[in-house]
Amino acid sequence: MKSSIVLTVVFLIVSIPAVAEDEEVWTPEIMMRERTIAGTSIAPCGKWVAYGVREAIMEEEKSEYLTHIWITSIDGETTFKLTAGEKSCSRPAWSPRGQWIAFSSSRSGKNNIWIIRPFGGEAVQLTDVKDGVGAFRWAPDGKSIAFTMRDPESEEEEKAKKAKKWVKWVGEDFKYSHIYVVQIQSDPDKPQEPKRITEGEFDVNGFDWAPDGKTLVFSHRETPEIDSFPTTNISMTSLDGEITPLVTMPHNDSNPKFSPDGELVAYVADIGESHWAGARAICVIPASGGAIKRLALTSDQSPMLLKWAPDGSGVYYFERVRTSSHTFFLPVDGGNYSRITNGESVFSDVDINAEGTFFVMEREDFLEAPELYKFDIQEALYTKLTSINDDMPKLAMSRSEIINWKSFDGKEIEGILHYPLNFVEGKKYPLLLLTHGGPAGVFMRTFTAGAGIYPIQAFTAKGFAILCPNPRGSTAYGKEFRFANYRDLGGGDYEDVIAGVDKVIEMGVADPERMGAMGWSYGGYMTSVIITKTNRFKAAAAGAAPTNTISYIGVTDIRGFYPSYLGAEFWEDPKTYRDKSPVHNVGNCTTPTLFIHGENDIRVPTNQGRQLHQFLKRKGIDTRMVILPRTPHGPREPKLTLEVARLQIEWFEKYLLVSE
Repeated sequence: MKSSIVLTVVFLIVSIPAVAEDEEVWTPEIMMRERTIAGTSIAPCGKWVAYGVREAIMEEEKSEYLTHIWITSIDGETTFKLTAGEKSCSRPAWSPRGQWIAFSSSRSGKNNIWIIRPFGGEAVQLTDVKDGVGAFRWAPDGKSIAFTMRDPESEEEEKAKKAKKWVKWVGEDFKYSHIYVVQIQSDPDKPQEPKRITEGEFDVNGFDWAPDGKTLVFSHRETPEIDSFPTTNISMTSLDGEITPLVTMPHNDSNPKFSPDGELVAYVADIGESHWAGARAICVIPASGGAIKRLALTSDQSPMLLKWAPDGSGVYYFERVRTSSHTFFLPVDGGNYSRITNGESVFSDVDINAEGTFFVMEREDFLEAPELYKFDIQEALYTKLTSINDDMPKLAMSRSEIINWKSFDGKEIEGILHYPLNFVEGKKYPLLLLTHGGPAGVFMRTFTAGAGIYPIQAFTAKGFAILCPNPRGSTAYGKEFRFANYRDLGGGDYEDVIAGVDKVIEMGVADPERMGAMGWSYGGYMTSVIITKTNRFKAAAAGAAPTNTISYIGVTDIRGFYPSYLGAEFWEDPKTYRDKSPVHNVGNCTTPTLFIHGENDIRVPTNQGRQLHQFLKRKGIDTRMVILPRTPHGPREPKLTLEVARLQIEWFEKYLLVSE
């Protein structure tokens, strides 16, 4: 059954009928039932799709996400579960002839590659490595699989650890990721010993097989640290480990993919110097080496390369467009890109069939939960293939609207306004300003009853309106817009979001006396900026917030972030760094603020939130701080995700929901 496309435009309001007050409404607990697609793979015959389904498990002492693999026919008529058990099975990948599906699982302890017959039989463990498998790809002949794995500990290191003599040197002793190949017997029944292909002091972060199966192209950087991304280059290797450099430009070149005839390699390259905001283009280079050809620029200059067209005439890529996302085709002859998908929704986990006639992807919208869809390129139609969220309750949904406003300098800003449930025209409601991370993030048309630390429908069911602005610096609005906050973090983007708040007040929706601010990561930074620049907000919740731009550089794993955005090291321009640090402006703050940080966060360590939290305490401002155990840069356990959502709702209820 095919679903037709409904085109939406700016200011289109979507809603469903409200329920009576005594009926059940969305809560964070109910929203945690959402399931999502986790990886897609189309069978070589094009008749079947393997996909992962991810769900939260919160039974008794369990707090984890479990993924298992399902298979559906391409018309969605036949669907069945392929894997089961208490350990996740994820990243399904059909073999080139369709007789196997490979997947990764930690069933045996560490993450390893397993293979299973697609229509019955037991899974077979293909690798048995103690350090865990990273990315993997089938060889073109289906007789082997290449994968990446971090270097194991040496015998000397193991002995030193046992003897309690082991020490770790900061910025040294790296464990690099390298390429291995494991052979597949005709009737495998036990793990095989892999062959190491690459070796050296570099970290592999992407690779692809040549069509003849004799060569691999791979991208690599100097160290495994995220901050070393500008050093990413591309090389070739034979199966004997003979490495030949291919792209050695002084910026980030990544995601290489062989053309169908093996003559060219397409990849994504930075335009000019590498910056955290990123301006990127798709390039091609002869596989034998030679001149690099940059293809036509994409609309946002942030393409994600997907796959070559079967005839080698161009490549498919994915890119965000304002609050939606789309797939595009880019010819290698230098011609301009063309958009393939239509409508206004959000995609992820895109795969393309061998003939290049259709895509499959996870698709969602404000009122549509994530499901797997097929998009037929010729007919330009979507077909829904799954019903993984059909058992979620059919509760009333608050409406969402795309709105626009002009900022202080005339720049047009776009955002999403989520109305309170049962919104009454002319009545003013408490407003929550939610700012996104990045800063090159973006708010999109995602399912508003989805699980997460900011449960939109749970907030709106409590009577809050929520504004999600995409200020300057956001992606999906073009390079110029994304770079418009350089040397101006917490400046123009602050003015953009405040202008958005004023817009919602002018619309008669927001009560200016009952407003709160919240956000995570850079959104936490913006929240900290907001409470130290204005007293208009009566409560705030800052998650993983960098609050001191100078000390942040000394503790984060992205040490180049602020120097890149602010255009100088802090000792070269200390005034700018002080001006951009919320802790240096704390004297202006009167806003009760909740701080939330992950115990194991190396992106924004807990000391960042502690500084502003302690300063507010010393000022006598109501403030609390919670540390999430076992948590990196954001909750990874569903119970902690749920707890963060609850804490924030309770915090804003306390300060903004007054009796009328």
